[in-house]
Amino acid sequence: MAAALAVNHLWKSFGSGLRPAVRDVSFAAAPGEIIVLLGPSGCGKTTTLRMVAGLEQPTDGTILIGTEAAYDSKQRINVAPQHRQIGMVFQSYAVWPHMSVAKNVAYPLARRGLGRAEIARKVEEALALVGLEDYLDRSVSSLSGGQMQRVALARALVYEPRIILLDEPLSNLDAKLRLRLRDDLRTIIKKLGLTALYVTHDQEEAVVIGDRIGVMKDGELLQMSAAADLYNRPADAFVAHFTGVTNMLQGRVRSRSGGTASIELSGGAGPILATLGKDVADGEAVSVGIRPENIRLLDTPPSSLEPDQHRARVVERRFHGGQSVYRVAVLGTELDVVELGTMPRFDQGHEVTLTLPADLCWSFPAEASTDRRIEAV
Repeated sequence: MAAALAVNHLWKSFGSGLRPAVRDVSFAAAPGEIIVLLGPSGCGKTTTLRMVAGLEQPTDGTILIGTEAAYDSKQRINVAPQHRQIGMVFQSYAVWPHMSVAKNVAYPLARRGLGRAEIARKVEEALALVGLEDYLDRSVSSLSGGQMQRVALARALVYEPRIILLDEPLSNLDAKLRLRLRDDLRTIIKKLGLTALYVTHDQEEAVVIGDRIGVMKDGELLQMSAAADLYNRPADAFVAHFTGVTNMLQGRVRSRSGGTASIELSGGAGPILATLGKDVADGEAVSVGIRPENIRLLDTPPSSLEPDQHRARVVERRFHGGQSVYRVAVLGTELDVVELGTMPRFDQGHEVTLTLPADLCWSFPAEASTDRRIEAV
């Protein structure tokens, strides 16, 4: 049965005088929820996962699996990895090449002393779940990379763990296999109702697989939220840039009405309308992020411009087959705009009307540190 996971004020230092690898990280996963830790190499996401698994001992904090403490620095509790009832899938397939598919999957059950008939039944069920029911007696060394990773997943699921941990399980696969297996992974995890902690540096992978996504940088958790909020309401400039916000405008809050502000841009352009972050004050300097795919272009100029509309000119067009990417001069700067479709609408030099939806323009303090931590519980 799936268990909740609670990580509270978790720290990890590998030596005195060194910057902590994980710094005061807190988050919780409900039973059956998939949490993804997303961030660049060295941000602390894998170290966090390894501490949940029991493969690294934290310096401080607590880890609860269900209602039981797997680690508690103050109570001096540190449950061994094999007693945490956790399944784990690694970046490397970690399969035994001299064994068959069935023997690889059966190994953790044999170690637990289950009977031969029960082992055979559970192995067949696990392999059917990952689509390898016809590969029981096949040598693992004859499988493709994607099939090997499915074997590793079946082995992690076969003894019905309370939580499954996945450390960049798709990174060694080619692009086509990654796309196929990431969809299958979420389907399998959700079908079993498992709680999962998933680590990746790939933002698209995180969005497809996760119920909530936590962005990490330099050992700190900057933001934990659903994908839609993460993409359209980044906590700071780092989260915005890491999740693909290529358009960043600088300005100052001129006036506000509820959660929306009129922002005068640097150089006197504007104003534009944007949604205010909770820490933004009147008159404050701000950064405003907007994703290229959230900007809309109109070919026919309206008789009068709405507050969120601006005159613009196409500077450059790049056709990518299924979408067109425009570079547009507007408001004294240039912005990227993405439109889906196989027929480009505008040529270079075309005059257009550009719409910046206020609810999809998100502002946060320009001077805010990009390693500001947001605690998520």
